[in-house]
Amino acid sequence: MGDQIYVTGGHYGYRGNCTYEKIQVYKPDVNEWSIITISPHPEYGLCSVSLNNKLYLVGGQTTVADCYDIERDEWRPISVMKERRMECGAVVINSCIYVTGGYSYSKGTYLQTIEKYDPELDSWEIVGTLPSPARSHGSVCVYSV
Repeated sequence: MGDQIYVTGGHYGYRGNCTYEKIQVYKPDVNEWSIITISPHPEYGLCSVSLNNKLYLVGGQTTVADCYDIERDEWRPISVMKERRMECGAVVINSCIYVTGGYSYSKGTYLQTIEKYDPELDSWEIVGTLPSPARSHGSVCVYSV
């Protein structure tokens, strides 16, 4: 957000046996890293996106999703996702969050579906499918209105 880079989640430790709970921010103008908060639900294999000056953490091994308001330094849960999506992709388009593909450990399968989160309604819905199931992929929105 703005001119800063936020880093969320991940593994560390021996063979990645620990989940990183700290949210880090990098300020390139001063070449400085800092820890700004602790995630209420530490996760790996998730995606994070910014929308309306808030940081959203979506996907991972659970359906839990969270929103961090940077200005208020406050976390709040948002409604749960429709599916568990490990190593999914996420973008913001037209003030909504789209989460693509991933892997479902509970189903033991790669996912092809796309979920959309509308923050105005605090609701998720399945809105489409990828051409084929995918996990550990990148997603980017080139143009957003």
